[in-house]
Amino acid sequence: MIKTVFIMLSVFVFSITYANAGQSGDYIGASSGILFTEASTITDRNGSTANLAYSNIGIPVSAFIGHQFGIGVRVEEEAFYKKFTTHGFSYSGSTSQIDSNVFCFGAMSNLYYDWYHDVKVLEEFPISPYVGLGVGLASVNMSESSVNGLKLWSNGNDTIFTYQLIIGSGIPISKDILLDVSYRHFATKYITIDQTKASLSNQNFLLGVRYFFR
Repeated sequence: MIKTVFIMLSVFVFSITYANAGQSGDYIGASSGILFTEASTITDRNGSTANLAYSNIGIPVSAFIGHQFGIGVRVEEEAFYKKFTTHGFSYSGSTSQIDSNVFCFGAMSNLYYDWYHDVKVLEEFPISPYVGLGVGLASVNMSESSVNGLKLWSNGNDTIFTYQLIIGSGIPISKDILLDVSYRHFATKYITIDQTKASLSNQNFLLGVRYFFR
């Protein structure tokens, strides 16, 4: 009985692998779009907490190099840059406007799975949806900010762990070029600037291109 089950599972796994077998190859690409920031909680050096709002829209840019395996798995190294600003500061029921530029750049290692990755299959299906996740490091720079003459933090930066969850689709333009449309939820650990801690996360909507060396 156990031997029969093992054989059946082996046949099933082989059939899935065979059915998903496609072309492999290296690729390069780039993308840009818009990001929507999420409000965060900040904690100052005295342990007091407040709410910090960022500008609604920012700019993300990324460039990447990767490898597509023949079974739908794709690995990628990505360099990224994001820019946005702080907008509002709320504490004890009062809200003040603050303006501080936020620059975030770093590197991510991404892992994807593409459903339709064979060139012949893409000729029948006009899109290739995928899911992915990534981890990496980010350097976050924030300019000095104050409220009513009280300095919240000085110019500073922090390097922290970051991650992203990804869904998207590749749209073939030619045999070697895919238009890439994706959504990415980007988040970090708490950043610490001048002994003030703040969370950082945003929603990214990107349009890019992938070029394969087939």
